[in-house]
Formats: sequence, structure tokens, C-alpha cells
Amino acid sequence: MKGRPISQFSGTQLQAKIAKILGEFSTKRADVGISAESAKPTPPGEPGVVEYAAINEFGKPKDSRGPAIPERSFLRDTLALNRPKYTKRLENAVKRANKRLAKDEDPKIDMELGRLGEEVRGDIVQRIANRISPKNADFTIKKKGSDVPLIDTGRLRQSIAWQVSKVNKGSK
Repeated sequence: MKGRPISQFSGTQLQAKIAKILGEFSTKRADVGISAESAKPTPPGEPGVVEYAAINEFGKPKDSRGPAIPERSFLRDTLALNRPKYTKRLENAVKRANKRLAKDEDPKIDMELGRLGEEVRGDIVQRIANRISPKNADFTIKKKGSDVPLIDTGRLRQSIAWQVSKVNKGSK
């Protein structure tokens, strides 16, 4: 059956192959975000990269630890802005996997999801580099010596990673 054109499969065989591909895609996902390795200790009183990311992604009201920080979504907004592009990439990935499976080849689901994860990671890093508004407060500019939001040491951008993982039952 190796190398056999898709047109030579019976309807039942083709349905089984397509079901296999969709089944494999439904058991895996590409996770993109702040990597676990990023949760390294930081000096006392300074947020770690995970906390820093959360504060900037969702914003923070003024409190005893400092002034209010406005929301600067670099994760959710990147996904929302690029949803059509990512949907198209997944559609094409399913088509390529189907073609491989029709030739009795490995559908390479992990590779396809990895390509998507790398693209999303790149888009997030680029969004940060494009200076997400609002601009930094004067206080922040004086403190870090720069007016570029979300960029100080580069640690946040370096912490954005992707991985292909299995979907746990009950998770989305």
C-alpha cells in the first residue's frame, strides 16, 4: 500500500485514514507561553518573569507594592490578531498529514504542531518588539532608562517558548 494514490482507497479506507488523522490531532496541542524554566529566582522584591508576564498581560491596580500597571496583552492579543492565519496553518497541516497518511507515511503531527508553535512564539516576540501601548509611565522610564514597554533585560522575550503536549482528558 505504500505510495498508493489516495484515489485508490475505498471510501471506508479513506474514512478510516481521515479519522486517524483527526484523532491524532485531537490528542495533541501546541502550548505557547512563558516556559517553566523561566521561573528562576529573582532578587527579593522583584517579580519573577512569570509574575512580570501576568502583571503586564492583565494589568495591575495600584497597591502597596507600587503604581498601577496598565494591561499590555502580548499573549492573548497576538492570538486574537492572528487567529485566521493560525487556523489556515492548521487546515494546511491536516491536509499535509492526510497526504502522508494516504501514502502510508508517518503523518508527523508533532512536527506540524511544532511549526505552529514556533510561528506563534515568533509572532508574540515580534508583538513585544513592536512596542505595545500604552507607553511606559515617566516613573518606569526613569527606573529602567528606556521608554520601551515590556523590554528591559530581554528576559521576557527569551522566556517565550512552545512545546507539543498531549491533551489531558477534561482540558481544552
